[in-house]
Amino acid sequence: RDNVVVLDTATFKIVDKIPLAKPDFPGVLEVGVGPALESLNEPGYYTSIFNAVDSSVRRKMFGIARFDLNNREYQFSPIGPTPDGMLGLEVTPDRKTAYTVVTNGEYGTRRCEFWSFDLARHQRTMTGEFPCRPRFSFSMSSSGKELYIYGAGFQIEVYDAATLKLKQTTDLQNDVTMAGIVVAP
Repeated sequence: RDNVVVLDTATFKIVDKIPLAKPDFPGVLEVGVGPALESLNEPGYYTSIFNAVDSSVRRKMFGIARFDLNNREYQFSPIGPTPDGMLGLEVTPDRKTAYTVVTNGEYGTRRCEFWSFDLARHQRTMTGEFPCRPRFSFSMSSSGKELYIYGAGFQIEVYDAATLKLKQTTDLQNDVTMAGIVVAP
């Protein structure tokens, strides 16, 4: 979490550590790199969502980090202030757009929103609020045209990815308390 540890694959001994708490990047402190974004990864690179602290005003921000595993060089693309919570990053098949769900606030005042990102420009392009559930999961269709909210309830809500507006609600007549979803053609 605080370091990138480099191992020799023949001996599995540590050959180097790259500290993330005090990274060698101007203007950023306390970098935290999340799980790999498999849909954006390329051989020799580790791509992920990152959180960092702006060194000037001590404000938390997030963005996309790309780490060159061979040259040990980072490329940071800050996107904006870190929300209270974020549910993954779903990337469209053309790798140009990504979506996430963010939550801000406490239970009584909690707001849930879809955020859309232009991955080429590393910018948030659109937001759309939707009714929060106590617990829920988020996923995207294989075409990248629909977003799904489900779990801790009887419904699957389908949103149009282009507008972030509700398209339909499907009542399954049973509680959907699973971590995955299968959509049949």
